[in-house]
Amino acid sequence: LSGRFEVISSPKFDLVTFSRARAKFYVTGSAELLANGKVKLSCYLYASQTKQLVFGENYEIAVQNVREAMHLFFDQVVFELWGERGVASTKLAWVRKIDGVKQVIYADYDGYRRRQATNDSALSMMPVWALGNNKLIFVSFRNEKPQLHVKDLDTKRVRRIYTEHKQSFSPAVNPITGEILFSVIRDGKTDLYLGDAEGKKQNYALVQDLAAKFKQVNGSLICAELLGIAAKPQEPTPEARTEAYYQKRPCVEM
Repeated sequence: LSGRFEVISSPKFDLVTFSRARAKFYVTGSAELLANGKVKLSCYLYASQTKQLVFGENYEIAVQNVREAMHLFFDQVVFELWGERGVASTKLAWVRKIDGVKQVIYADYDGYRRRQATNDSALSMMPVWALGNNKLIFVSFRNEKPQLHVKDLDTKRVRRIYTEHKQSFSPAVNPITGEILFSVIRDGKTDLYLGDAEGKKQNYALVQDLAAKFKQVNGSLICAELLGIAAKPQEPTPEARTEAYYQKRPCVEM
């Protein structure tokens, strides 16, 4: 599927066959079911002419993770031979109509292990992968308008992002920084916005706003100043964090 290989099958090492096909490398390995129910995978990449080991990996994994381990190994094969990251560990995401409603579906890069990411009565569309490939960003009409949502595929949690925009859609993710470029409809016009999937900038702005309001009311953000403790020379040995220590510093109660 990567387009980098012409595959030649052979039950064992056959130099004549490999030479005729001009095969420079070959992959071999074994799988063993262990007493603990796990699988031991041994995978190796060799140079065909010299039989020299290029690299090898051993995995002891659950049966359901065999495909994932093989994908990781072949991504490493691509990296060793071409110096670029392979695509075997990537995933696909697309939209499919189920019971008359468009839902977000995802699967391994080769189409196996198809799973349904959304199960809404409203339209879901435009899925893209967040940085790390464990979260899907998509557009949902669950609030009767196009709005960006993100689903964590590990926790199954879905939440709306960029809530300050009533209508947001067409997300695109920077594969290096994880920043999201998306469209927003406001005052009858469509504009492009740049943000991050976790809303960190929004969180920072909120914290800074709260800190400014606290300082305006209390005069400072520094615990010693809030308690009226006079400054004294710094000592290299810190005080023990005892109950009495914290009774003298009740800043958390403010």
